[in-house]
Amino acid sequence: MGDNMSISKLWSMISGMERARRGVRKEEMTYQYLGRIAKELDSAVGYTANGGRGIFAPPEDGSMERLEHYKKFGEQKKHPEFTCPTGQIRVTVTEDGVAPLVAEIKLFPMGNAETEEEFCFANGISDYFRRYSEENGEFAMELPAGRYMMMVSKGSEYEIKQFVAEVPADAKAEVSISLHRFVNLTEKGWYVGDLHHHSVFSSPLYPPQGTDYVYDTTEEVAMSMQAAGLTFGALSDHHNVLNHREWEKTEKPEFLPILSKEISTTNGHVLSLNVDEDVCYRIPSEEERTDEYLRNEFIRMTKEIKSLGGHPQLNHPRDMQKAISFNPAYTDIIEIFDTLEIWNGSHPMEEETTNYEAFELWLSLLEEGRFLAATTGSDTHDISLESWMDSFCYLLGLYKAVKQAYDEMEPELKEKADYFFGMIEPQLDTVQKWGKLNLTSGCVRTYVKADERTPKSLLAHLKKGNSFLTNGPILIAEIDGKQMGEQVQLAADTESITVKLTVLANRPLTKLSIWQNGGRKEEIPLPSVKACNGCYDYGGEISISASDAKWVFFEVKDDYTNQAITNPVFFASQKEKE
Repeated sequence: MGDNMSISKLWSMISGMERARRGVRKEEMTYQYLGRIAKELDSAVGYTANGGRGIFAPPEDGSMERLEHYKKFGEQKKHPEFTCPTGQIRVTVTEDGVAPLVAEIKLFPMGNAETEEEFCFANGISDYFRRYSEENGEFAMELPAGRYMMMVSKGSEYEIKQFVAEVPADAKAEVSISLHRFVNLTEKGWYVGDLHHHSVFSSPLYPPQGTDYVYDTTEEVAMSMQAAGLTFGALSDHHNVLNHREWEKTEKPEFLPILSKEISTTNGHVLSLNVDEDVCYRIPSEEERTDEYLRNEFIRMTKEIKSLGGHPQLNHPRDMQKAISFNPAYTDIIEIFDTLEIWNGSHPMEEETTNYEAFELWLSLLEEGRFLAATTGSDTHDISLESWMDSFCYLLGLYKAVKQAYDEMEPELKEKADYFFGMIEPQLDTVQKWGKLNLTSGCVRTYVKADERTPKSLLAHLKKGNSFLTNGPILIAEIDGKQMGEQVQLAADTESITVKLTVLANRPLTKLSIWQNGGRKEEIPLPSVKACNGCYDYGGEISISASDAKWVFFEVKDDYTNQAITNPVFFASQKEKE
């Protein structure tokens, strides 16, 4: 399935998390092996053949058939029809009870849970609803009658409200929500955005024929980004620049659209940021496909982007698929790019995942004295997450079908089923929690300190590393008035360095990690603090060693759903100057 969360990406996440849990690296722990076994089991139990994937499974081939299926799929997804009793929920969201607010609204069926305390995001229910309030702060939707866990939020700077809401049958429920903004970083020169997002222009409706099941218009994407608290965003569709005029129309005083395109090569995906022209990668013929040609094509393409006043970024450099992962053999020329996407929203930032491999690449470059500023991008293909639900439903459905057929299986097939259960079961809760709390627009975002909110200024400061990456917390490091991406001069006799940390979060954090050159890493438990107006404040001063200090960066975390990473602060000593 070409969607926001394809089955193969779920296999990739599960296999990576299981590698980390078991501490084992071998073929059986790869997404390809897990996917192959799942396909064999599916065929053996007849899950897909008997209609297990539902009416939305796309045709394997045929562009016209896929296009017709795509149109039907999109309409049904955007306008669901319920056969059970329904009611309406109407929500009004304001900031501090006054100004209307564009905010993210999630509704999770309560299942068997009777109270908020009993509710768990890993509750075996894959379907939920992710929407947003409009500019007037209002949202209304027809829903199956019942009780829902409702979560209302707006990115990193606002409190999160979570409570149980009742949708009555054949009636209307009115809910008013007031969110408090505990910090306004825009006033301090910080702007937050999503650099990697897709829209309907990446779909089969626009040539060349796309395969991604994306239904969202440019206006819907812009509203979704604003609901996540973003103040700028790049719409990076595949294969074309047809979204540019429509994307420009979404500009508002509180939101800046940045023109972009995600360029597909045969060795990775490249963002062409702030370029209107359609920069393309010239796909070589088999005869032309030499190492020299591929290298030169990357160099030519990045030079063209820069000559047009743009910013070339390398996306997901360690993706599971070779065609969209940067060839490790070309690491010697990686500095032709301005920035490096180390945290892609399709996976958590956890050991053994593709994101962590990208993080390790970035870290190894730092150790070599080669700096590419780190960025994030949600890589969203579906703002409402229906496609993730479809894929997770397939995972759950296949799992249950194999369980049911297990006793009648031949020994060889049972062995494969045992492997499948052993991989899936430890990660079911992880996958659900991550999908429900972290996917969609701005699920990972980059904060940039810039002179002004213009594409040129934002991208210039992004290249310098005046930024931090987050899926929740605010994390700013300051040393002698210098912040991330800047250089601090150290006296020759300096033994320790005082760091002022701003750490604010709308969910609790548990640890701080300090990363320094030479492979030095220190983890510090964060104290338990009480929230004030929805904000957990862990800020303060810490001391780090100045011995052989070249750079330092910081990470705060509770788990993979709530963490932030800074770009480095650099050091130059008086000794070096002399």
